[in-house]
Amino acid sequence: MTSIKYNHFSHISDLADTSTARGNEEILQSVLELYDHALLGQSYNSERNPHGMTAGRKQELIKNYFRDNQLVIASRGNMSKKALGIITFHTIETEAAWIDGLAVEEAIRGASIGRNLVERVEQHAQALHLGSVALRSAQQAVPFYESIGFTRTNDDTQPVFVKYFDKKH
Repeated sequence: MTSIKYNHFSHISDLADTSTARGNEEILQSVLELYDHALLGQSYNSERNPHGMTAGRKQELIKNYFRDNQLVIASRGNMSKKALGIITFHTIETEAAWIDGLAVEEAIRGASIGRNLVERVEQHAQALHLGSVALRSAQQAVPFYESIGFTRTNDDTQPVFVKYFDKKH
């Protein structure tokens, strides 16, 4: 099996701006499809979007969502043409990194790709001397975040998790 490579981009435009190479266009498309399927598919289903949404409009919304976020893409080898996983995040001033989204190809969930993507964000946050990483999670992801050391901070239907790096918390 080919090793998994993790590539960090400061903004999606870092990937899109280099899309003159065919491979980058394909990886960008793969990222959008993975993110759409894994995270946004539920948000734009027929119940919440009775008139339907074109694929182009959906992709434009996803690109806009990515615009100000950093992302890490997991792929086989050296940026193969298919994203296996993606994590998007941003920093909150000098306090924390906030994970906006995590998506892993369904067929390979359980292979530590999600855990490794989260670890990349943690490493980035620690390098910036941020105190924590936080996120809002879907209910079905609660066991995953608990298993990798995050602490739930609320009892809402959309759980919020945090992992502190200092020993004060």
